[in-house]
Order: sequence, then C-alpha cells, then structure tokens
Amino acid sequence: MTPGYTKIGVYRNRELLFEQNVKILYGTPKITSAVSEKSGIRITWNKSVGNLNYYKVFIKNGSSWKSIARLKDTSYLWSGATFGTKYTFTVRGTDKNGNYITTFDSTGKTVTL
Repeated sequence: MTPGYTKIGVYRNRELLFEQNVKILYGTPKITSAVSEKSGIRITWNKSVGNLNYYKVFIKNGSSWKSIARLKDTSYLWSGATFGTKYTFTVRGTDKNGNYITTFDSTGKTVTL
C-alpha cells in the first residue's frame, strides 16, 4: 500500500454499514546503533522506504518522548549528554509539512554515555 489515506468500508451481508478514511503509514525507522562518542551519542537508523522528507529524533523524557532534532540524514550526533547517564532514543519520519508518515519504536534504543 502507498502511504496516505484510503477509504475502507465495513459490510454485513454485502450491505455497507459505514466507510472511514484510514491513514496508511510507511514502515518504522529502526535505530541500528546508538553509541557513545567523545562528543556525544551517535544515533544511526535505517532509511525508510518511500517519500519521506525528514526524520525526527526523540529522546525519552519520563514517560513521554521529546523531539531533539529534525533532519534528512539517517544519523545524528546528540551532544547534550552527561557522562554516566542512560538515554533512550527513537526516530519517526515526516512529510514536508511535518506530518508523521511512519510509526515509531515505542521501546526505543538505550545507550549510556
């Protein structure tokens, strides 16, 4: 399926009960590595298939995710880390208007600087 919107219908005995627009998403960008470097933490992920414009990198902030970067690359060096601290990251793809067009890994990838 092509990402975007598609209409689906629910039928009973060949009678249409209702129709609804459903958003179709690209696959989840998967973080392939998160390693500590001298100047921060390098996060790398696989390229999602399709017409993505940007990737947004998120860091776990308690029970929610905070956006820390928006870029076209599949790698990001985060320099806001403190030595000895554990961080969890995830990535999500967007279109040119910033609308999310991928799912994301809700577990994320954890690394300690």
